[in-house]
Amino acid sequence: MNRIVALIVVVIVLLLVGSSTLFTVDQRKYAVIVAGGQVAQVIDTPGLHIKAPPPLQSVVLLDRRIQSVDNPDGDRFSTSDNKVVLADVLVKWRIVDPRAFMAAFGTDLSIGPEKVASQVRDGLTTVVAQHTLSELISTQRDATLIAARTKAAEVLGPRGVELVDVRFERLDLLSEESDAVYHRMTAAVQAQAAQIRTAGIAEAEKIRTDADSQRAAIEADAQAQAQQLKGEGDAQASTIYADAYGRDTQFYAFYRSLEAYRASFANPHDVIVVDPSNAFFRFMRDPAGNLGVPAAAVPGTATPRAKH
Repeated sequence: MNRIVALIVVVIVLLLVGSSTLFTVDQRKYAVIVAGGQVAQVIDTPGLHIKAPPPLQSVVLLDRRIQSVDNPDGDRFSTSDNKVVLADVLVKWRIVDPRAFMAAFGTDLSIGPEKVASQVRDGLTTVVAQHTLSELISTQRDATLIAARTKAAEVLGPRGVELVDVRFERLDLLSEESDAVYHRMTAAVQAQAAQIRTAGIAEAEKIRTDADSQRAAIEADAQAQAQQLKGEGDAQASTIYADAYGRDTQFYAFYRSLEAYRASFANPHDVIVVDPSNAFFRFMRDPAGNLGVPAAAVPGTATPRAKH
C-alpha cells in the first residue's frame, strides 16, 4: 500500500515537473527564457518548447506587435515664446530586440511602455522649447514630431525598441492663455485688414486719378480734332461760297437771302416788325434784288408788313 502511494506521489511530481518545463509560444509573442536574472535564450518561433523547471529558468512573453501608449490627461510643454500647450501625445512602438529590451527594462512588463512614453516626452520637451506657438501649430508641427521621434529613437534604439510613429492627438492652449492669444490674433487680423483696406483706397484713388487724366486727354484731343474739322469745314464752305459768288453774284445773293428768310421765319409764332424799305426785304420787293423805292411809295399800293 505504501508503495502504491509513493508511486502515485512520484507520478504527480513528475507530471508537475514536466508541465513546468513545457511552454507554447504564440506567433504574436517573443519568449524570453530567464535564468538567474539574466536572459538565457530568446525564442521567436511559434510552437511547443522546453525549458528547465523553476526556479532554474522562467519564461517571459513579450508582445512583438505594434503597441500604443498615450496620456489621456495630456502633457504640458513650453514653447520658445513662453506659451504652455497641453498635448495628448500618441506613441506607437514595438520590440525588435527582446534581449536588449529585457536588459534595459527588466522583467516588469509595465515599466517598458512608461519608459518609452517618458523618453518621447523628454524629446518633445526639448524640441518644442525651440519653436514658437505659431510655428508649432502651423509650419513646424510635423518637423517637431519628427525631431522628437529621432531624439527619442537615439536612446530607445539600443534598448531594443523601434519607434513607429509619434503624433499629437490633441494640441491645445491652457484656458488662461487661450483668451489672450485669441485677442492678439484678432488684433493682428484687424490690423492686417486695415492695412489692406488702406492699400485698396490708395489704389482706387490712383486708378481714379489715372482715369480722370485719360478722360481729360481724350476730351482735349477730341476738342482739338473737332476744332480742326470745323475749321476745315468752314474753309471748304467759304471756298464753296466764294466759288458760287464768283460764278453768279446775283443768284448767290438771292440764295443767301432765301436762307436768311428761312432762318428768320422758322418759328410760326414769331412776329417781325421792320421798315419795308430795309435792304433785308429787297428780294421780296424785287426778284432782281434792286434797292429801289418801296411799293408803299407808289400811289395805289399797300405797304407790306412782314409777319410769319
